Amino acid sequence: MEAHNRQTHTFFTQALFCTIAAASVCVVGISIVGLGSFSLINLAALVIGAFIAAIINRHDLRILNRTVRLQFKDIFALWGIVWLGGPGGVLIGIAGSVAHCFANRFDRKRSFLVVASDAISTFIVGSIFYLVLGYLTAADGAAIQRLSEHNGKLVLACVLMSAGHFFINSTLDFLSRYADGKGNASRLFQEAYILSSVSYLVTIAGTILVNYTFAQFGIEFEPEEIERMKSIGHIASLVESKAG
Repeated sequence: MEAHNRQTHTFFTQALFCTIAAASVCVVGISIVGLGSFSLINLAALVIGAFIAAIINRHDLRILNRTVRLQFKDIFALWGIVWLGGPGGVLIGIAGSVAHCFANRFDRKRSFLVVASDAISTFIVGSIFYLVLGYLTAADGAAIQRLSEHNGKLVLACVLMSAGHFFINSTLDFLSRYADGKGNASRLFQEAYILSSVSYLVTIAGTILVNYTFAQFGIEFEPEEIERMKSIGHIASLVESKAG
């Protein structure tokens, strides 16, 4: 009986990891293909956004006696969804996730699961976001056009995206770590859902602030907006060099 249970657990673990791996590969592939619809301006915004996300997420930032990790990577991913479409959100999110894993010194398996879970969560949330708005593809900030004139709707969209990302990401994190035998169910549930929810409160506030700020600049990325992003990237790089 014990051997049978162990074999069943091993099968479940392998099946879960293979499913996450296959889904993440598909998500990345779709996102890369989606870059074909990007203008040069939006490609520049994507590169700069990914650079800023990587720089900021290189630091292990925690609160509440270091029990809660602040995950700014999710703010950049959700910003990317609104302004650069699903592919932009996924790729910027991956850049932030990789930097986040290095900052926290996760092992190879944990790093893969974090990056893959983030990519899958961002893709699902982004797809639902554009499906609800009536867009299947968008890479020019057009999605914000319906929201920028109504602050309440913009806030609601940011809250719902953050909540959806939290639920999907936390569920994948809990299932993968539990299947891998990283702790008992109650402790993993507390880390994946309860403690993580505190971090997502920061994500909600940051997502609202960033998207509202960019909504004031205009609907589409113009050269002036790109220059602003370059300036922000330069400042982030200077802060990084000073901190180092």
